Amino acid sequence: MNPNKRDRSLIATAKNIALAIVGYFVISVIVGAMRGILPGLLFTGISFVLTLGLVGFVVYEIFLGRTETKTDADKRRMDATRRTLKEVTKTVFSFETVHPDMPIINVTKPERGVLIIAGAGSGKSASVIEPIIVQSIQQNFGGLLYDFKFPSLATVAKYAADACKTSTKLYYIDLEDLSRSHRVNPLRPDLMRTQSYADEYGKCILNNLKPESIQKSDYWTDEASSYLTAVIWFLREEYPQYCTLPHVVSLVLEDTIKVVELLSTNAETRGTVASLRGAIERKAEAQVAGIDSTLKTALRKINTKEIAWVLSGNDFSLNLNDPEEPKFVTLGNYDGLRGVFGPVLALIATVALKQMNQPGKQNSVVILDEAPTIYIPGLEHIPATARSNKVATVFAAQDIAQIEDAYGRLKKDTLIANLSNQFWGRVGLVGTAQYVAELWGKHEVVQTTKSVSKSTAGATIFSQATYSKSSSESRQERQRIQINDVTELKEGEFFGQLVESEYSSFKAQLKAPQIGPLPQMLPFQDISSEQIRANFLQIQKDVQEILKNKTNSTKKIAQPDDF
Repeated sequence: MNPNKRDRSLIATAKNIALAIVGYFVISVIVGAMRGILPGLLFTGISFVLTLGLVGFVVYEIFLGRTETKTDADKRRMDATRRTLKEVTKTVFSFETVHPDMPIINVTKPERGVLIIAGAGSGKSASVIEPIIVQSIQQNFGGLLYDFKFPSLATVAKYAADACKTSTKLYYIDLEDLSRSHRVNPLRPDLMRTQSYADEYGKCILNNLKPESIQKSDYWTDEASSYLTAVIWFLREEYPQYCTLPHVVSLVLEDTIKVVELLSTNAETRGTVASLRGAIERKAEAQVAGIDSTLKTALRKINTKEIAWVLSGNDFSLNLNDPEEPKFVTLGNYDGLRGVFGPVLALIATVALKQMNQPGKQNSVVILDEAPTIYIPGLEHIPATARSNKVATVFAAQDIAQIEDAYGRLKKDTLIANLSNQFWGRVGLVGTAQYVAELWGKHEVVQTTKSVSKSTAGATIFSQATYSKSSSESRQERQRIQINDVTELKEGEFFGQLVESEYSSFKAQLKAPQIGPLPQMLPFQDISSEQIRANFLQIQKDVQEILKNKTNSTKKIAQPDDF
């Protein structure tokens, strides 16, 4: 390191202090010897020297040592940073840093996807996710927020909306505390144009209830999915006023033979359940029982009166980025109930993304914190297909291994490749750290080796030996960043890669913006347990009426005004 002017001044001061101490000690010894008090002075002098030496060491570490560390850190930071020649005139999301030479990180194209990978305690929420929430609402984005630890991020959204007086209306889904939840029907008939929609939504529900089916399905799961699809589409076509997930679940849990007979009265759904109907006609009881058990066992998890209450109402439409009425919806999950709530929230998210990814809509954002805790079919392609419709996908996880567990290796690779703006914070798994190091690649390092040789040939008592100096250079390829550079990042410190910004790659310590005080999520609905139970029983009664009156159906497709 080449010391700067301040360093040289400190070094000179330290040298002067050292010379003064040595001079004092020498004079003390001489004077003490002359006066016969050498032992006492010697002890005092040694103690004084040791004390000042310790103080000098501490001062050196505080000032010079810190300066060296900071300079080394800056050098490593710049090694990982690559500037572009692009002049940013408009940005969407921006993040302040502590570095004077790189004060702001700008994400100018969030519609090309944002990936945030960082472990617990790395600062990804405070430094990246929360600023994105606040800035999205400030810009009147319609959107969807998945809050895995509800209401931790919901309060940030509420704070932003209250602070900037946005025209975007906020809604919340809380399946635990219904007094803090709005109601929504993701299976509204007007949101399912063809049976393909029902097929995708049915698979979404089953995949989340049976995660092992995501990467490897089997005959029983495929048939169960077809059965579920048929029930959804049948209600949409024949009983649109009852086309809700609670009605679907209640109907599936009825006697399978009766339900298949009912489904066979509709030309479309008759073909969908052809395999199951054939097994019933052949009296293949084991086959029927396998399909029946697979679907009913899965759906029983979400057959609760609380879920039935929330998903049988229509407080708002999932057309979130409607230019005339933009909405920002927070889906609240709870760690201990993720297996029950996750499938329902995944369905809502899937339907909302389907509606958002359409031309002519307002700019919108989908923010998924702890994203691998729910499975959204086709999510790996959304960043690539939705960018033209100005839908920004923000996907946050603790580790890429989580993504692979949830989506499989191929979908994980596709997802990461399609999320072009990436933030990598401190992670615990070496595999992820190695992945990040390889993203930054290698660079050529010039290493200089210096040597000094001594020659005594021809030396005499009157002439000294001769010395010669030499140096050589070698070029080596080394990783721009090392594995430990990733695993040892500070809280709020990130490596990143951006598209169409001032930096193609960077390493920076992000500032956590001062957000707050955050409001409380107070109840806004007055709901009694009797109302919730009565709604649950009414749904079961509706299903019984459907089974009794197979021919008494309506062909009218429900419209938004019907609800």
